[in-house]
Amino acid sequence: MNDYQAKLFNDLTTLVETTEAFYYNDWPVDNVIYRNFNYRLASYTDFCLPSALECRGIMFSIDTETGEISLASLPFEKFFNHMENPFTMELNLNDIKEIADKADGSLITTYTHNGKLRLKSKGSLASGQAIAAMELLEKDENKTFCEELSKGEQLDCTIIMEFCSVDNRIVLPYIEAELKVLGVRNRLTGGYINFEDIDAEHFPEILNRWTQIIQTDDAKAYIESVDDMSGIEGVVFRMKDGLRVKKKCTWYLNLHKNKDNVNSPKKLFEAVVYETSDDLKSLFHDDPIVIEIITNMEKHVSKKYNHVVTTIEKFYMRNKHLSRKEYAILGQNDLTKPLFPLAMMQYLNKEVDYKKHMVKYFNIYKLEESEALHIED
Repeated sequence: MNDYQAKLFNDLTTLVETTEAFYYNDWPVDNVIYRNFNYRLASYTDFCLPSALECRGIMFSIDTETGEISLASLPFEKFFNHMENPFTMELNLNDIKEIADKADGSLITTYTHNGKLRLKSKGSLASGQAIAAMELLEKDENKTFCEELSKGEQLDCTIIMEFCSVDNRIVLPYIEAELKVLGVRNRLTGGYINFEDIDAEHFPEILNRWTQIIQTDDAKAYIESVDDMSGIEGVVFRMKDGLRVKKKCTWYLNLHKNKDNVNSPKKLFEAVVYETSDDLKSLFHDDPIVIEIITNMEKHVSKKYNHVVTTIEKFYMRNKHLSRKEYAILGQNDLTKPLFPLAMMQYLNKEVDYKKHMVKYFNIYKLEESEALHIED
């Protein structure tokens, strides 16, 4: 690894060791361990920590024979909705460099294993989205596109895409599955290669599948008009300094969730658990009281959620050598009744649905009404 990559790996490792909001998964494949860094429920202050913005699907490969570490896949840094938090407030919209359509699907990035192109989602090498995206890419009609992605990988670049399909949509309907190119990132430097910098002679299909770049003579006015648009999710705009920002139209936000979520502690709790509260903050960015209520719920849920995950994972790591019977007896003694089933799911190598658990036991984890406007960091 070069200095940039080594610092990134060390920062992310420290982040996971010191902050419950961040974690990594190890995926052994042949003689390689793929270490994927991600976040659970993280606050604005969490993302202010060194390299924390990179902790959203970035992946390193670790050679099990030599111990050599390489940066294998480099997605976008975490970016936020306009007016969601201090990262995206008080922006000079006259300094917008580019506006692009925002696709409504799942983030997919490239990596290479044993010389062959592979795709991954933000959190997994084998998620349903990653598998479906790879199956789509391997179709005959995508042969040239696949070859170009492989060439990009050989140049130490990660191609960042959105997988959109009928089965994978969030709100918007898609007639057929497609992979839209969102960006390209150099793994040696972390720098971005933008649409206008792509070599059209050697990468025509990547350009052809790039998400729509919106042409406008007045970027500021266009962004201000997004609120009133319909039929689209919104846009992503890039500032001259490279900062990326999301802007979703009110039509989409109202389809995705209801404003009543803020008035219902249970619905707001669920919105935070399922990571949709950022959109609520965009809707109510000009109401400081509502913003405080949402932010306090985020702090509360993040702390509870991350503690549950850490508790289960630590219990499992300490006791996974035990027989199933011994493990179960210890779990019943050491863990609360709601947590015990999670520990057993972990032991049996089944998916642990922490979010479903949090929602089911809302009455245990809820934020008391008296605390809603009085939470400190």
